[in-house]
Amino acid sequence: NYAPSMHMLAMMHLRGQGMPINPAKARNLLEGAASQGHVFSKRNLGVLLMSGKFGRGQIIRGFLLFLAALKDSLIVVLRDPLNDRLR
Repeated sequence: NYAPSMHMLAMMHLRGQGMPINPAKARNLLEGAASQGHVFSKRNLGVLLMSGKFGRGQIIRGFLLFLAALKDSLIVVLRDPLNDRLR
């Protein structure tokens, strides 16, 4: 459960790179990586939820995740620019 790897695999599922496009699998992987504090996973999950692809009820949650990712990225960059949470 290495968050950067989960994020990369999620993006491959989302784009159909080497596999069929599977937004549900991508969402599950992004949820897992985001729960481990992976900043880019929070951002991408937020954007995916804001798109409305998983229902209109998820748009606000997506916006809040996107804002959380922005806040987290600023904190991490200021403390440790080489942190794994930013890979």
